[in-house]
Order: sequence, then C-alpha cells, then structure tokens
Amino acid sequence: LSEASHDAAKVVEGEGVALDLHVLFLDDITVGGSWESTRHYLDRLAPRLAAIGLRLNFAKCEIICESGLDAATWFPEIPAANVHSPRNWELLGAPMGNPDCCTAVAETAIDRASKRTQLLQSLADPQIASSLLRWCAGACLAQHIARSCGPIVLPALARLDADTMRTWECVNFPLAPSERQLASLPTSAGGLGLQMLAPFAAVAMIASERCARDKLSALLSQRAHDNLAPD
Repeated sequence: LSEASHDAAKVVEGEGVALDLHVLFLDDITVGGSWESTRHYLDRLAPRLAAIGLRLNFAKCEIICESGLDAATWFPEIPAANVHSPRNWELLGAPMGNPDCCTAVAETAIDRASKRTQLLQSLADPQIASSLLRWCAGACLAQHIARSCGPIVLPALARLDADTMRTWECVNFPLAPSERQLASLPTSAGGLGLQMLAPFAAVAMIASERCARDKLSALLSQRAHDNLAPD
C-alpha cells in the first residue's frame, strides 16, 4: 500500500505540480503550497490512485490554513472539522502549534501512556511487566513528543517518568533514590533500561532540530527553503 501510493505521488510530483512541501511516510502524504497547486496535486493524484485500486480518504484529510472559508471553497470534500489553524495542529502525533497547543496535546498523550503504565501493575509476571514497561508502555510516544516540544512539556514528561518508576517498583521491589538513577541507564551500561525522559527533553529537541536541518532542502521547494528564517 505504502509503496504503491508513494509511486503514484512521485509521478504526480514529477509532472511539474508546484508544491512547497511533499513528504511521504507509510500511508500518509503531506503536501504544502498554494490553494491552487494543492488542489491541482490532489486532482492529479486521485485518478492515479484509483487506477491501482486505492482512493484518497477525504474524511481523514486535514488542512492547516489561516482561512477556513478558503478551505471550504477549494476543498469542499474535506470536513470543516478537519480544518485547523497553524497555531493548533498536529503532524504524525507531534504537536506543531503554539505552546498552549503543544502542552495540551502532550498532556493528553502522556495521560494515556501513564494509564497504560499503571495497568502493568496488575500483571503477575514481573519480567513480562518490566519488558512491556521498557518498550511498550509509552516511552516511544513520549520521546516523539519530547523531540518535537522540548522543555515546555517537562511537567507531563516528569509525571510519566514517576509513573514508570512507580510501576517498576510495584511489580519488582522498591529502589533507593540513588538506585533509581542507575535504573534509568541502558541495560548495556548496567541499568534496568527504564527511560527517564524529562531530564533530556531539551537535548532531545535540539538534537532533533539539528538532524532535521540538513534534510530541509530535500523536503522543501527551493523557494520555501530560501524563505526560512535564519534561526
């Protein structure tokens, strides 16, 4: 599915549609540009997908723009509820809006992760509970949010860190404060692999930004790249 849709999208992009942003990830396609170029892109993409048995699900499409009226004019098939302001939106689960938006999205996501973490306390096998806690409870999602938002979501990350440690102690045995620090080290370094995220949120965001900076020229059109602020 992903490969087929990506092939179709790349063909349309190669036909000279003037987009500023064109990013493909699994079955998600993210495009950016003028109303006219984006409409033209979707009109060219839809029949190419239909030819291989696929279709665009407009009920799940989202528009990020300043004017909802323009969105309704250019894309009447996309529900009004899916039109978002640049100050309040998400991309692949990462909040991209203003600080209030980032905080709200992070709080909601980490609330869910904390609940999953606490549910592990009911498992009878401590090895299974500990493995799920390390890899499945919420650390991956929280890392994603930390890289996107950095220090502004520290309270939410600290709450998840506390729930993670509390759950491990509940299914295993209590740890002294100094032992908790060691427990957060990777297993290869003699720790328990319990990922503590709050202390590293700022570093994670800086590292993410630095890694992404070199890829902007490949993701954005030359015009959009040239218009980026120097910082």
